[in-house]
Amino acid sequence: MNRVYNAKRQIYNKGIVRNKIVFSLNNLHIYDNLLLFTFEIENKSRLPYDIDYIRYYIVDRKTAKLTASQEVDQQALFSENYAPRIEGNGKMKYVIAFDKFTIPDDKFFRIEINEKNGGRHVLFDLENGDIVNVSDI
Repeated sequence: MNRVYNAKRQIYNKGIVRNKIVFSLNNLHIYDNLLLFTFEIENKSRLPYDIDYIRYYIVDRKTAKLTASQEVDQQALFSENYAPRIEGNGKMKYVIAFDKFTIPDDKFFRIEINEKNGGRHVLFDLENGDIVNVSDI
């Protein structure tokens, strides 16, 4: 886990900025049958960001009206260095592990972060091409 956490950042173009919250994917590694994601959340405001929950799931790319959409939750096996609070002008980098998976072409992997008692919610999507280009440890 220390090698994954301290690895040099390899992915620079996958992230989102919403309400002064920067959420980005730093690295993606594979070890045996595990996918190890290294995420970073940066709070650029002076107000602390209390995380209510982070949800990881696979969802349809787009749905027509009156069409049922299917969401498949991805259960994390474990996480390292995760903290539920990010102080003002602070950042948190953490590693999370999932069983290996791929995403069908008409779906994407969504990460949803919700703030406790607040309105700064972040949605971040990854496609199958992002996950297929994974590196070994």
